[in-house]
Amino acid sequence: MALLEIKDLVVGFETPAGFMRAVDGVGLSIGKGEVVGLVGESGCGKSATAFSILKLLPHPTGKILCGNIIFYRKNTATTQSGQAVDMATLEEKELCGIRGKEISMIFQEPMSALNPVMRIGDQIAEGLILHEKISKTEALKEAEKILLRVGLSGARDKLHSYPHELSGGERQRAVIAMALICKPQLVIADEPTTALDVTIQTQILELLRELQRETGISILFITHDLGLVKKFCDRTYVMYAGQIVESARTADLFASPRHPYTQALLDARPGDAHPPKTPLRSIEGRLPTFWEWEAGCRFAPRCPFAQGECKQPQILEQTPAAGVRCCRHMELERKNL
Repeated sequence: MALLEIKDLVVGFETPAGFMRAVDGVGLSIGKGEVVGLVGESGCGKSATAFSILKLLPHPTGKILCGNIIFYRKNTATTQSGQAVDMATLEEKELCGIRGKEISMIFQEPMSALNPVMRIGDQIAEGLILHEKISKTEALKEAEKILLRVGLSGARDKLHSYPHELSGGERQRAVIAMALICKPQLVIADEPTTALDVTIQTQILELLRELQRETGISILFITHDLGLVKKFCDRTYVMYAGQIVESARTADLFASPRHPYTQALLDARPGDAHPPKTPLRSIEGRLPTFWEWEAGCRFAPRCPFAQGECKQPQILEQTPAAGVRCCRHMELERKNL
């Protein structure tokens, strides 16, 4: 059963050069207890999609132009179980009742996500005080418990620390604790391991997966690292130039990618397929800006398989299990692209 469904989402930003569309007709779904990956190059619209869910786009430049973000809320004192709300149309007061409580976010850079002049304990406890209406003393006790749960040693002392007194890995664990303190249904993780070294990165991913299995939360995992997606996600959506170009179960996506862009991303990864000291493959060209988007396939200028029909608008062909936006995908699959 779906927990979140995004349908035909269009998001844009006011810029000095004019209005720029960053997300163009995106649709995706996240099931209950599911970990869903959203991948693509920097600038393809991943974070804009994520920030749209909670309407955290920069004001007043960022705008949701059209589309629906349907969220099925859990049973509370004021809502019925499974009640569907369209996040794109909610007023700020209603959104504040959902942000942090039912949908929370792990931001990309923990030092920027944390308030530098507030103690860690106060920042983690703030969500409980706001949403659960409990005392600060009780909230700090719960904050200590969640810090211990996310593997932060010396949790009681860390409650009284400021962000600059923690290491990068400790700050990331504190941000995860903030996201989980109110036991949300959905956590949006926007490149949560980008600033961490490989060892800490692995620890954080293992922690998230363990917490996900334990609590049954759903996770939208946003990254440009396909290696992390392979380890962590149940299903994956691939984004390019504001559109979803492919979706599938993660194992199927890696075993038999159907879109040339997905294949190009996989070919660019280091791994056993590349002998030592051989150059990695790269994707020729660059990601187009909004003003350069093609009328047909937006990947066509960089695609070695593009032909005349690729200049026509491409439709996302979908089945219950997968989707692909490429008019030549069946032919390329037969050639074992």
